[in-house]
Amino acid sequence: MCCKSKNPRSGRTILCNNIHRIGKRANVPLEMPLQSGSPLHILVHAQSFSFSIIYSIGEGKANLIEWKVIHMSFTDHVVNGGFESGLLSPWLSLNASISSAASHSGLFSANLLGGNVNAYILQYVAVSPGSDYRLSVSLAGSGGTPNPLVSISVSYYDAGNNFLGYGLTETIYGSRLPNVATADWLTLYSLVTAAPATATQALLFINKMPMAGSSDVLVDDVELLEATGALGPTGATGATGDNGTTGATGATGATGATGATGDTGATGDTGATGATGATGATGATGDTGATGATGATGATGDTGATGATGATGATGDTGATGETGATGATGDTGATGDTGDTGDTGATGETGPTGATGATGPSGGPQGSTGATGATGDTGPTGATGATGATGPTGDTGATGATGPSGGPPGPTGATGDTGPTGATGDTGPTGATGATGATGATGATGATGATGPTGSTGATGTFGPPFDVYVSAGAVGGDGTITSPFGTIQQGVTAVAPNGTVHILAGTYNITAQIVVNKQGVTLQGEPGSQLVLQAAVIPLMVTGSDITIQGLTITSSAAFAVEFIQVGGSNNRILNNVIFGPSQPLPMTDWVVNRAVVSQINTTNLLVRGNIFYSLRSGMYLNPNTTGNIVNNVVYFTKGGFLVDRAVVILSDNSWGLPINEFDIVLLVGTINGAPYNPTSSLTLYNNGASISDQR
Repeated sequence: MCCKSKNPRSGRTILCNNIHRIGKRANVPLEMPLQSGSPLHILVHAQSFSFSIIYSIGEGKANLIEWKVIHMSFTDHVVNGGFESGLLSPWLSLNASISSAASHSGLFSANLLGGNVNAYILQYVAVSPGSDYRLSVSLAGSGGTPNPLVSISVSYYDAGNNFLGYGLTETIYGSRLPNVATADWLTLYSLVTAAPATATQALLFINKMPMAGSSDVLVDDVELLEATGALGPTGATGATGDNGTTGATGATGATGATGATGDTGATGDTGATGATGATGATGATGDTGATGATGATGATGDTGATGATGATGATGDTGATGETGATGATGDTGATGDTGDTGDTGATGETGPTGATGATGPSGGPQGSTGATGATGDTGPTGATGATGATGPTGDTGATGATGPSGGPPGPTGATGDTGPTGATGDTGPTGATGATGATGATGATGATGATGPTGSTGATGTFGPPFDVYVSAGAVGGDGTITSPFGTIQQGVTAVAPNGTVHILAGTYNITAQIVVNKQGVTLQGEPGSQLVLQAAVIPLMVTGSDITIQGLTITSSAAFAVEFIQVGGSNNRILNNVIFGPSQPLPMTDWVVNRAVVSQINTTNLLVRGNIFYSLRSGMYLNPNTTGNIVNNVVYFTKGGFLVDRAVVILSDNSWGLPINEFDIVLLVGTINGAPYNPTSSLTLYNNGASISDQR
């Protein structure tokens, strides 16, 4: 059973989550506060009938105005919506399974896998043209990590499987999902637009969105109810009877379940500051935070005066003798030493050849005849040597004649003449080979070490450069960008970070009212799990104008439908990776939607990479302006009028896929876009992008 209460004057309907279907959980009495002066209309539905009760509230009591039974029945078109078969069939699914760990009612529920993957269940159900439907579903997060987004839709198709329109689109933020650990569930009741005249079937689609580090989501008690039977005429109101005597006050009933916490009231004026209490004991010192990145080394200070040499330490062991070095150049010849004792006369060398005999000088007179040679007399004593005449030129030595026989015995040797002058010193002979190196002498004793001189003054400290890792936490005040004291806004982080550094956007909701300009070379904006940017004004929240910039891991949406893109990107070599970007719900048809887009490239943007993103609930996923080049790969786009709009850009579109609800067109080739590669043949473009539907306007 389900219930809802309605105030006929305001038209407001209140859904009661604590009354459930008959047969799965016991009914719980309806309890709600009564407001004096306004009628209260309670409408309760069971499987085969409804009944209506109208009270008038006043003076602390409720007067019955009208009640009646409405004879109608409700048909649930969902098969196995409570998963009590213990199987998913006939649901079609991705990354889903049956769970018996927790359920809204009964024994089983469906588990949609958490983390950075899509997970869904879907079922085609038969519908009747013109009929109204009511959808109910119970949801809960499962785990201690943040909950992801969940989207629910009902779309109509004819017998030829042609899409006719949406009966319902609903987005449930992760913050709305309770944790099943507290035995708490969120039960949604939604009216579905009547089925079109040619509708024969509806697609019910429950989709858990990718979010890194997110919890699983449990789904249970899915119903798509169709009411049949007409209301009977209202009977005439009977006359109000006299008030009876007031009965004795009954026993106080059990305290009802605590209602949902109301909105926080306005903060009152700050009271006067009380006297300062005694200082408490100092708490234990917290763990030391992670060491920040080392700043650039400052300039070296002036060298201090050299101190006196300190005392020499003990001599270490003599190291192994190194290899003998190459022989040095031969030194100058030393002075000639005193002549040593004359050695023994060496053996006489062979007589050299006799020079030619010189010409005979002229005779004094005529030559007489030669007399006979007399006998040789004894040799007389040698006379004194006369003065040596000038030496004539040496004639050629003649041939040596044969030695004649010796005469008588030789006479005594004459006195030795004076020694002639010493001849010039001959050239120095070649240096002999170097003799072997003598043994190394013993090392002398080390002298005493001198006293250490005074330390010089420290040089001036150098300045630190900007940090490479900066942290941002929504609403933080007075931080310096470290992980323990983060900045409060993303723009502060971008301003402070060094080129090629990273701005870490920590978990939290960042309400964006002014444009964030990202123009530093190589900077990365890294969305950490649980972070979400919510646009609150008609401004482009992220303007990327530098090069080699990465926007990664962000979840971005808006509080209302603004006619702007969420990211505008120019420059070169920029990357948009693994983001989830979606708009708020807008009433159909899509042609009336505000022109909001996930990403728009500037003219002449080069080498852009857009990969692994999810874009949905937008007028278009991405608009590619003229002369944009790059790669658009492995993204998921759904529930848009046009997924990728190509306006004279030249990009590679590959491995993109398309979720539900479907896009009107997945890829649109606008007028002026080139014919040929990389877009022709369009059949290949469809094939390489998972069956993309293409609108070719060239």
